[in-house]
Amino acid sequence: MAKNKQEVEMGQQGPPGTAPPPKKGKGTQERDYGKPLPYDPEFKGPMGKRSCTDICCCFTFLIAIVGFIIIACFGFAKGDPRRMVYPLDQFGQFCGIGNQSARPYLYNPDITNTSGGDCVAQCPNGSTIVLGRCLPFNASNPMFQELLGSTLGSVTNLVSRSVADLTNTWWLILIFVFAAMILSFIWICLLRCFAGFLVWLSILGVLGALGAVTALVFWQGSEKAIAATNNPSQNSMTDAYIIYAIGGVLALIWVIILFIIFAMCGRIRLAIQILKETSRAVGSMVLIVFLPVWMFIIIALVAVAWLASVLFVLSSGTITVNGANRSFHLSWPMRYLAIYCLFFFFWMMWFIRGMTQLTIAGAISTWYFTREDDKGKKKIPEIGRAHV
Repeated sequence: MAKNKQEVEMGQQGPPGTAPPPKKGKGTQERDYGKPLPYDPEFKGPMGKRSCTDICCCFTFLIAIVGFIIIACFGFAKGDPRRMVYPLDQFGQFCGIGNQSARPYLYNPDITNTSGGDCVAQCPNGSTIVLGRCLPFNASNPMFQELLGSTLGSVTNLVSRSVADLTNTWWLILIFVFAAMILSFIWICLLRCFAGFLVWLSILGVLGALGAVTALVFWQGSEKAIAATNNPSQNSMTDAYIIYAIGGVLALIWVIILFIIFAMCGRIRLAIQILKETSRAVGSMVLIVFLPVWMFIIIALVAVAWLASVLFVLSSGTITVNGANRSFHLSWPMRYLAIYCLFFFFWMMWFIRGMTQLTIAGAISTWYFTREDDKGKKKIPEIGRAHV
């Protein structure tokens, strides 16, 4: 018995020559986790010792920006987007541009000859202007009206209605945008107080809605089966079998979701705590909600500048006239540069997206690791600091 007791004590103390395990308490916590940090109002969280880690990628991105600017300048100097819209006459001159600036329309009496036509100041009587071209059709011709109404007319009406709707309802759109923002703040406040209840209510709501749909599908299948049994000449059991199959798939999905929820209860509880902390952080840094709006404006401006540059690059080719044949030629280097511009566009969009995410992550992490003062408040970090 003594031997067993001695073995137990030796097992608790560890091998000979080693220190016994410390007892649970304050000393154990300090040995495992270190001494707790005192409150420091100048503490910057995890960003104090951060540094740039992707130097090579950063220089590559800067070189790509400079290259795109050089390509855009070349396009602005050599290109003219009007070449992509204005018609071309039989001599390789654009109507309404350069020497033909006083003749903006192309008139070709033989519409089957695509390489003919001359630039004119006004279209002849009995013709109709469509995209800068004088078509030898009378606008009062029922056939032409039907053709124009089914193609260009519908597009024109759609655009005009859309512009009119935006002009008349822009104030209502702004009201709904601000209302959505207010509801978002209310939802964040509710998450701060009732995160667990709202999360579980959402999960149970999804299960309940899917279960109700499944039950409705089976009920429709039973109705089809009864109708096919009572009146087989007008109803078929095949429809009932198909509906039952759909209901079986929905029921299987419901069971799978239920098992996933049971298996991830711990993860769901962790997500609830994260939502609580996130709502607290957003409540402390209200301006962080407007960061995606500013990034959307930046993306729109970059997209407009990129589109204008690409249009100038693509229109920087030359016109070749060979007898009755005319062609617009864009050199192979410019084609490769256009592909480069497309690649740069995607790179720039993902960079802006990543910058937004990293800025928000830096602000949230700084808020999280910043210790509270004696009044239980935290120093709000600057979210405008981008972590490139």
